[in-house]
Amino acid sequence: MIKVVHLITSLSIGGAEMTLYKLLSQFDRSRFSHSVICLTGAGAIGNEIETLGVPVHYLNMRRGSLGVGGVFSLTRLLRNERPQVMLTWLYHADLLGLISSKLSRVPAVAWNIRCGYMDMSKYSNITSMVVKALARLSPYPNVVVANSKAGVDEHKKLGYHPKRWEVIPNGFDTDKFRPDKTKREKLAKELNLSENNFLIGMIGRYDAMKDHATFLKAAALLSKTEDNVRFILAGPLVDNNNQELVELVKSLGLDKRVYLLGARDDVADIMAALDIHALPSYGEGFPNVLAEAMACGAFCVSTDVGDAAIILGDAGFVVPPKNPEAMADALLEAMNMEPQKRDHMLLESRRRIVEHYSLQVAADRYQELLLELS
Repeated sequence: MIKVVHLITSLSIGGAEMTLYKLLSQFDRSRFSHSVICLTGAGAIGNEIETLGVPVHYLNMRRGSLGVGGVFSLTRLLRNERPQVMLTWLYHADLLGLISSKLSRVPAVAWNIRCGYMDMSKYSNITSMVVKALARLSPYPNVVVANSKAGVDEHKKLGYHPKRWEVIPNGFDTDKFRPDKTKREKLAKELNLSENNFLIGMIGRYDAMKDHATFLKAAALLSKTEDNVRFILAGPLVDNNNQELVELVKSLGLDKRVYLLGARDDVADIMAALDIHALPSYGEGFPNVLAEAMACGAFCVSTDVGDAAIILGDAGFVVPPKNPEAMADALLEAMNMEPQKRDHMLLESRRRIVEHYSLQVAADRYQELLLELS
C-alpha cells in the first residue's frame, strides 16, 4: 500500500479543491492510502473529502501566512504520517510542502500547477513573493505537474526550471456532462423560446479575461442577418443586476435576444440545450468550460487561448482572441454547416473528451505517476 499525502492551501470551494476531491473519488483504494492536509481551516470541500473516507487534517494557519509555526506543525504531522509521496496543490502549499518535506524526509514530492495564465498584478504581494521563490526552488521537487501545456509555458516565463515537467489535463465526469435533447425543451420552456430559435451560449463568470464584450459584439454582428438566433449567458455576476453588462447588451441592441441567467447549478443541462457554445476568453490555461460543452454535445467555437486548440482538435472552430468579426464568422459557419458534417464533428467532439479528458483518465495518469515516484 502506497501512502500519499495531499497538501493544499485551502478546502473552500474552488477549482483545485474540486479537482482534488474528484480525483480522490476515483483513486484505487486497494493500492493507495490517501490523506489530506489543509494549511488553513475547515471548508466545504474538506467535508466532502471526509465523506469519501479520506482523513483531513487542518493546520488552521491564517490565509496567506508563511509562518514558521506552520512549517513546524506540518513537519510534525508529516513525520507522523510518513508518506512515500506528497502532492502539493496551490502555491503556498508548494512552498511550505517542499520545506517541510526536507525536514521530515518525505521521499518524493510533486508540485501541482493549476494556473495557465498569470497576470501577477492580480495577485497579492505575498503570493507574488511565493511564486518568485518557487521559481528558484523548482529544481527540488521530483516533478512539477501542470494541467495544461499553457501552464508549463507560462511558468517557464516566470523562471520555473524543474528537472521534470508532467502535463496531466483536467478530467471530467462524462456521465454528468453528456448530450441530452430533453434539456433543450426544459430551457426553452423556462425562457419562453421558440422551437426554431438557434441557441448560442457562453458559460463563465463575469471577468475581464473571459471577454463577454467580444462575445456580445460578435452576437450583434450575427444578429444583423440571423433573426432566429438567441444568446444564453450564465455564470457568477452574469445577470440583470450587473449594470455594466446590461448596458453593454442594450447598447448593442441585443436586449430582446440575450438572456442573462447568472450563477446556475445546472450548467450541464444548459450546455446540453445549446446548439453552439462559444469561448471568447483571452486568458486561460485549461478551459474547463470548453471540455464540458464538448462532452455535452454543443458545437464549440473558441478563441486560440491556453490549451483550447489542443482540446478541440478538428472537432470545432478556433479564432483569434479579441476579434468579434472572426468570432461572428465562425459562429455563422457553424450555424450553416451541412447537418451530416456537423453531426460527425459533434460525435468526434465528445469522443475526444471521453477518450482523453475523462475523470478516470486523469485519475489513472496521476496513479501512474504516484507508482513511479513511490
